[in-house]
Amino acid sequence: MALTSRTLPLLAAGVVLAGIIPSVVMLVLARGLHIAKVDDRPYVVSSTIDTDRRAVASLRARGFSYATAVNGDEIIITLQGPVPAPITVVLQRPDDVSADQRHAWATTTEPLRLRPGRTGPWHVRLEGFVDGVGVRLGDTAIDLGK
Repeated sequence: MALTSRTLPLLAAGVVLAGIIPSVVMLVLARGLHIAKVDDRPYVVSSTIDTDRRAVASLRARGFSYATAVNGDEIIITLQGPVPAPITVVLQRPDDVSADQRHAWATTTEPLRLRPGRTGPWHVRLEGFVDGVGVRLGDTAIDLGK
């Protein structure tokens, strides 16, 4: 097919539309996202990642481990090995920062059973102290109620 005075404008319009349509679709999808701040101090949190990894590796070398299970609307967390007491369990909702919860875990020899009150995705984080430094001991993503 040869480019003529009739086909050239159609080709140009097709190229322009091929660029506009995906842009409009991405804009519509992006407007539907609800973005919320996860942490008030993201730089400080990101600077602790290496410290956390070293501390957890040290604990795992000594036999520390944890398991997270779901039973209906309940989250069950168990610890094994040398446990750096006290432990704090943080439950975070990826879609709603206001639903986040913090639970102190004093008796770590028994499983901790938590009922967050909402089904759906949760991020479970264990925090504790290793050699006097506060670290994240573990992170697990779960889907409650499925």
